[in-house]
Amino acid sequence: MKNSFLFYAAVLLTSCGPTIRVYTDHDRDVNVLTYSSYTWLDTKEIEVRNNPLYYNELNDKRIKAAVNEELRKHGYNRSDSGARLVVHYHIVVENRATVQVDRYGYRYGSYWMTSGISSYPYQEGTLIIDLMEPGTNLLAWRGWAVAVVNDYTSEQQEALIRKAVEKIFRRYPN
Repeated sequence: MKNSFLFYAAVLLTSCGPTIRVYTDHDRDVNVLTYSSYTWLDTKEIEVRNNPLYYNELNDKRIKAAVNEELRKHGYNRSDSGARLVVHYHIVVENRATVQVDRYGYRYGSYWMTSGISSYPYQEGTLIIDLMEPGTNLLAWRGWAVAVVNDYTSEQQEALIRKAVEKIFRRYPN
């Protein structure tokens, strides 16, 4: 009985979080598994001028910590000299809307019937993680996660970033 309660509690807690969709792509001519070290692309190369609400020191620290942990789990060592892979990330936030049609089809107005259509705006965020070859910065592997990013506290943002990075690296080659 206790085990089933823990199972249902875990399912409930994980289902309350945002839905994260994950995708990956890679260069078939590059085997990222042959590499053992990585470095981060220089901070000045990151698109900080794009949107300071998302490209900031706090998110930079959160993203790098999560990626460093996942790369460590995959056997990579961080090295600032002679690294075989360069890591970079992008953040894209877009305004979206979902439209819902009144399920009964019509609303009654003062003088006529009108169809009931409601629009609900939200923001969709995409975190893209790139692994590139040094020197050329040619893309070797890319993973990205997409989720709704409305009104999160800093703790929720950190949890969302960690979960997104973890899900991205679940699709990393083994």
